[in-house]
Amino acid sequence: MKIGINNLASRFEIYWFVMLAYKQEKYAEQVLSGDDGLEFFIAKQNIVKKVHGKSVTDWIPVIPNIVFVHASFSRILEFKKKYNFLKFATWKKSTGMEFMIVGEVEMSNFIRVASYTQSEVKFLTLNNVQLGKGTRVRVIDGELKGVTGELTKVVGRRNKQFVTFIPDMAAVTAEIDVSLIEKITE
Repeated sequence: MKIGINNLASRFEIYWFVMLAYKQEKYAEQVLSGDDGLEFFIAKQNIVKKVHGKSVTDWIPVIPNIVFVHASFSRILEFKKKYNFLKFATWKKSTGMEFMIVGEVEMSNFIRVASYTQSEVKFLTLNNVQLGKGTRVRVIDGELKGVTGELTKVVGRRNKQFVTFIPDMAAVTAEIDVSLIEKITE
C-alpha cells in the first residue's frame, strides 16, 4: 500500500511504515529496542555458515536494509531527530512522493507466519510464487489460527504451500496441515 505524503489521514495515526536502514539492521534493532524505541519488525532467518572452519548459526535479515516500524508519522519524526539513520521508503509517482506502508492485517499475517515454529518457514521473493494462481485460505486451528493467505505452488516445492504476502515486497511460506485450512469464499 502506498499513501501520498500529503494524504496521510492523520500525522498521529499509526501505520506499519517501511523504513530503510542501509546496512544498519543490527543497529536499528538495538536502538528500536531501547527505552525511546518504537515497535518494529525485522524479518530474519537462521542460517548456518562456516567461520574459521567452524559451523556458526546466525540470524540474518531476509529483506536487506528493510525495517518495518509501527508508529505514527509524527512519532517517527521525533525518533529521527535523535536517530537519523532510518529513512522512509517512498515511491515517486506522478501525484508526488508516496510512503510505502503495509496494512495491519498483511503485516500481522506476515509476522505470525515468519515467527511460526511448527514447520520450516521459507522467505521468498515474489518471483518464486505464482501470484493470483492460489486459493485464498484461512487457518482455522493451531498457532496460526485466523491467519489468511494463499495455498499455491511455490518454485522448488513439490506440494502446494501456505503463503502470505507483503504486497510488492516479500512472501513467507510454511507447511500447514490441510485439515487446519479452510477455503475463503467471497
